[in-house]
Amino acid sequence: MQKLFQQFKLAKILSLLPLLLVVVVALWIAVVNIHPNSIYSGWDNIQAEFDLPRYARQVFFGAWVEHQGLGGPAAQGQSAEILRLPFIFLLKILLPANLIRYVFIFSMYLLGGIGMYFYLIKIWLGNKLGNFKNWLASLGAVFYLLHILTLQQFYISFEMFTIQFAFLPFLLLNLHSLINKVSIKTVFSFILLQFLMAPSAHTQTVFYLAVVFSLLYVFFVSLQKRSFWSAIQMSFFVGLLTFFANAYWILPNLYYVSHNARYVQESRDNQLFAPESVWSVRESGTIENLTAGTQYLFNWMDYSFKNKNFDLIFNEWDSHLNKSLVRYLMQGLGILTILGSLSIIFDREKNWKRWAVLLMYIFCLIFIWVDLLPTSVILDKLYKSATFREAFRNPFTKLSILYSFVSILLFIGIIEKITIFLCSRKKIVKLWLFAANTIIGGLFLIIIYISLPSFQGHFLSEKLQIKYPSQYQEMFDYMNTLDKDLRVLQLPQFTHAGWEYYDWQFLREGNGYQGMGFNFFGFPQPLLMRDFDRWIETNDFFYYELKTSLDTYNANHFAQIAKKYNVDLVIVDETRMDPSRQHDFAVDHALLHAAGFSELWSKDFLSIYERNAIDKETEILVPNKVQFAEANNNRTRTDYLYQQEGDYVLTSESPNVVFPFSELMTHYPKNLQFDDLGVKVVNKVPRAVYELLMPGYKDSSYLVPAAIKYTDGKVSVDFPQSTLVLGEQSLKLPQLENFEFKLEDNFVADSIVIFFNNFGVIVDKNQPIYPVLDLVVGEKIKIEYAAKPTEISYENGMAKGSSFDSIEVAELDPDWAIIQRDLVLRTPEIEQLGLISYFPVIKLDLAQNPSVNCVNHQVGEIKTKFENGRAIYEADSRAVNCNGYSFKDISSSYSYVMRLMGKNYRGRGTKFFINYGDSNVLAEDYLEQDEVFDSYITLNQVSKDSFSSFYLNWETRSFGKESVNEIDGIYLQPLALNQLAQLKLSLIGQEAVLNRIKVGEDKLSFDAIHEVSFQCLGEKCYLGLDQTYDDLWLGFVKGGNEFLPHYRLNNWANLWQVSGKGTLVVFYLPELITLVAFVVVLITTLFLLVSVLKRKDKKIKVESGDFIDEEAAE
Repeated sequence: MQKLFQQFKLAKILSLLPLLLVVVVALWIAVVNIHPNSIYSGWDNIQAEFDLPRYARQVFFGAWVEHQGLGGPAAQGQSAEILRLPFIFLLKILLPANLIRYVFIFSMYLLGGIGMYFYLIKIWLGNKLGNFKNWLASLGAVFYLLHILTLQQFYISFEMFTIQFAFLPFLLLNLHSLINKVSIKTVFSFILLQFLMAPSAHTQTVFYLAVVFSLLYVFFVSLQKRSFWSAIQMSFFVGLLTFFANAYWILPNLYYVSHNARYVQESRDNQLFAPESVWSVRESGTIENLTAGTQYLFNWMDYSFKNKNFDLIFNEWDSHLNKSLVRYLMQGLGILTILGSLSIIFDREKNWKRWAVLLMYIFCLIFIWVDLLPTSVILDKLYKSATFREAFRNPFTKLSILYSFVSILLFIGIIEKITIFLCSRKKIVKLWLFAANTIIGGLFLIIIYISLPSFQGHFLSEKLQIKYPSQYQEMFDYMNTLDKDLRVLQLPQFTHAGWEYYDWQFLREGNGYQGMGFNFFGFPQPLLMRDFDRWIETNDFFYYELKTSLDTYNANHFAQIAKKYNVDLVIVDETRMDPSRQHDFAVDHALLHAAGFSELWSKDFLSIYERNAIDKETEILVPNKVQFAEANNNRTRTDYLYQQEGDYVLTSESPNVVFPFSELMTHYPKNLQFDDLGVKVVNKVPRAVYELLMPGYKDSSYLVPAAIKYTDGKVSVDFPQSTLVLGEQSLKLPQLENFEFKLEDNFVADSIVIFFNNFGVIVDKNQPIYPVLDLVVGEKIKIEYAAKPTEISYENGMAKGSSFDSIEVAELDPDWAIIQRDLVLRTPEIEQLGLISYFPVIKLDLAQNPSVNCVNHQVGEIKTKFENGRAIYEADSRAVNCNGYSFKDISSSYSYVMRLMGKNYRGRGTKFFINYGDSNVLAEDYLEQDEVFDSYITLNQVSKDSFSSFYLNWETRSFGKESVNEIDGIYLQPLALNQLAQLKLSLIGQEAVLNRIKVGEDKLSFDAIHEVSFQCLGEKCYLGLDQTYDDLWLGFVKGGNEFLPHYRLNNWANLWQVSGKGTLVVFYLPELITLVAFVVVLITTLFLLVSVLKRKDKKIKVESGDFIDEEAAE
């Protein structure tokens, strides 16, 4: 008997060996990749452990993301993180903070391997395998852990993908139980599993794709035992359960998608990055990559602080994967997977579930390997939609876990077929069994060999295993002593992209951070940072204005922006860096001091400045007065409406003031027309009689563009001649008059120098130039010329302060008083206002410079064709076809409108770059992705130095396959954008509304409901909320029966109109819906749990004989 027991025990242990192998592999990978003295941080990191209570509050009230700068509706599924919090709290108790993220990620990794093992052994694999069944399940689970697709998600881990990796196998196991029997127990277990999977919805598309797969799976599994309509009903039931279990985050997300999705589409960062991401995936779609499983990440680069340059992300894997044997083995496994997808069609033993797996596999192939399949024609049309392009801008990332899962099933399916075939041989049985064992064992070895770097500590990126300086924790501790409603900005700002770099190599070589940012995980205050601009348009609005103030080093403008957007604190971090250039941090400190900020706290490289004495106790806004105005201030560089009028409300119905040309301060103005004579702008205004005000020129230095042409012994000088069109009337604006002069009869020179007082420009015969002249206001302008000497020192084609034997030809006496004086007049009744600026349109010579392949390693091939003034640029095999235009005389001390015309034939469109001579001015880039484009962009004045310059470059980039673009023309026209944007039309007799109101204390409940008492001393009064305007911020007066009129204050914040005396109640409706939905789901789940436990207790009593109910007696 004892011998039989020992044999049974040994057999039991041996049966567990396959599962034990899965566990050992996962733990081995974890142990060699966790560095106890580092923290895993960077890329799209979630550092909840920095301040867990703060993070818990953020996700629990996640329908409104107050921490994201100016606040906004949740674009991502932040609330889905709620049920991950208990696990993080537990890890926080048990582990040092730096190990929490490591342990969570590898816990998910281990669970995924175990889940795959049990799914394979219980559901996928048939019963003909005998003793091989456990080992094939183990093979599949190990392959799931070590697959190159899995590596690409874990190497730069984002929690939501690891969660989907862990619980997807368990979800399918659970679905079988639910399909077999719908009971309280199976429903409870399904909802519980939904709770566990919910955090994968941080980016909702990832979760929704898994839901689509699960419903497809339910339908086909149900079809095995049910009718078609019953299978449909079962899928619908599971879909309802899924929605119910996740309603607390799905409802606010559906609101965002239906109401605010344009924020994402219009975001500058998304407009630039989304097409690049799509084409990175598409152009990695080769047969070799398909069979190997490698995608775009193997071609992308990240920053190496050690080498001070950009390296391939997977540089630690590069040498290993480039081995011929490794590539052949990877492709061999990939080919087996493809064969598995073919063989499963005829595998009736897999029943109907095989169709769900096969369809999901095909779906992944279509979206990940776009151009390998004929469906690319359909996707090309879908990707023209901005909504679709944003949802699937990176299909590989969103689908890779599902793709990996179904690929493993297909791979194991074909191996199962082979194993069954070998084991069914009736002759030489031992030989066939040996062959089967050899194949399975060999596959284990092949998978491990391919993944060898993972076992050597390269499963996670070493660049993201870093150490944080202790100064940050000190800063976090200090920030936690301040009011949590203070709004924080960080300097310096380097780029429009939400990617940050910090160099901490003073701790150890190669140590530094790169990613979306980390500060907002450490303190409770909302932080204005670039990564949030993609989701909330008002954050994007703020950045456009901020960039202008930083580019021009305008302290007054910076102070106005801080006041408008209620920026209370500014952090200057001197470890923050731009990999492409050096930065002078003294500029940031000086700007803040000049803008009226004072230093509040500092520690080594960190400083905190405050705008005013910190006494902010409420988010309620009480403007002194409110102006009702019409303007287009979305993503404006400078808000002149705010500068001139103070707090305002935008309205198209009976505005008191109109700024008709305000959109000239945006990047992409509308209603512009170019012709040979100049530029025309026409905008509609509400029909009325107005008082027109245009500020005069106030600076002591007069900067003006000139078109100078030297031909046939004559010189002509033209200045912009601008005319306002007021209905049927026109008015010429004050400006310098055009003039010309003849050279002396005996004067002969191919190039001359023309002086405007002491300001000289060089002009070649028959070559017009367009310099910006720097003249002194109030002085006469003496015009002289001289032959250009053989040697002369000049900059940008201009000579300055040199001694010449010059000839005086004229002396101009401009009416400076008129130029400086504000233009004030009463208009006739008008409904549109136009401006015509006459000045030669500058057409750029596209063939001025030859194209070059500007890839560092000179990979690939480029071709350029010039014909009839247009240029066609081609790039292939990751080459970059670069070209540009060198402006000899045009200066960034004046503003311009640039027209870009062209076509996109294949690949990513043409990308244009505006770079400035001043390194403190951030470059601007524009991507033209439309098949045919005709765009106008504005180039803002960023300097007062007429010798300052800017440079235009453009590129056609191949991400692997051929890209072809055409430029039909680039045109430039100077236009006084700042002056025109300040033009104001005022309704006669109308003024801003004085806000005579007394306000009491702001009481906040549930982090979502504000109550504030007020007494309005006028007919109408206004109260606002220091959060981004949203239609579902609702306000009413206690005791009232209707919602109050709701306005948008300063084009970003909420404002309500009140009267009389009472208590204003303000709340965000989706926040309350989220809380109610979560409570309902939680109570329902607890009820189900109690029911399950009661039934279990009842069953125990029946079995013990202590209690027998009527059913048991029967």
